[in-house]
Amino acid sequence: MASGQCPNTIIGIIQTTLGEINSWATGCGLSLNRRKTELMLSTTKYKLSLPLSRELQKVNLDLVQAMDLAKDLREEVKKIREKKDAFSAIYEASKKIAENLDIEIKHKRIARRQKNRANPEVQSTEDYFRATAFNPFLDFYIMDLGEGFTKHENILEGFSALFKHDLNEIDKVADKFIKTVEFYQEFLTTKPHAVLVELKVWKRYLIRKGDIKPGNSLDALDHCPEEKFPNINALLRILATLPVSTFTAERTFSSLKRIKTILRNPTKEDRLNGLTTLAIHHDIPITADEVIDELSKKSRKLDFLL
Repeated sequence: MASGQCPNTIIGIIQTTLGEINSWATGCGLSLNRRKTELMLSTTKYKLSLPLSRELQKVNLDLVQAMDLAKDLREEVKKIREKKDAFSAIYEASKKIAENLDIEIKHKRIARRQKNRANPEVQSTEDYFRATAFNPFLDFYIMDLGEGFTKHENILEGFSALFKHDLNEIDKVADKFIKTVEFYQEFLTTKPHAVLVELKVWKRYLIRKGDIKPGNSLDALDHCPEEKFPNINALLRILATLPVSTFTAERTFSSLKRIKTILRNPTKEDRLNGLTTLAIHHDIPITADEVIDELSKKSRKLDFLL
């Protein structure tokens, strides 16, 4: 499957799926219009992350490049969030899909008092889904990009000096580079200001070799001999091995599969969350006193006998 055809292919699959769901629901006398509308809107919204998703799948992508891409996407999503007419195009595209599937787009009943679901005071169906689906999605997406990529910006921003090709540009980010060197000082052999000088010498070395301009850490390592520039080589190796993303969610599901066996199927949510947390964060030590203190917070008919 070509990557450029992915969105259209996904929409085609969803249209076919929604058609089957619609036939099944009609036969059972059910109405799923609102859920299907939210699914169609979500399909269009997730196209925003397609460019970043493609880049994250590249083999030679390092953390600095990923952080820059995430920052650009975050700023673009912020602009979309601020535009009042940005949702109109998405809504019209969803309406066309709904017409092809014979689905009526309508929103939930607006009540005077409602605590269990979204209940915005709106005048149209488009405004309802903008307030309950589109804007919350963008707010969460902006927050998630910030937490996932840009929270280590102060430390990682210094790595950008490794890819500055002008010595004057290196001087502009020298303070950030020194902070990064100080953070990884235990892996280096000289002091931060000496590493900065080594960086400038390495840049002159690249210019003398034919004005080489590496675009990522792996390319830079090929042109940074360790015997001549040991500290710059160490920083490039650190940058190349820093993970761009993690599989925490996948590991969580794997742990849950091992914990919730057939015998533990009746386990309630609180107990299951506790067992899963213990299994995932097994490296955190827990003493018997901490367990007793936690159990003692709840009143019990029987006293603890130690």
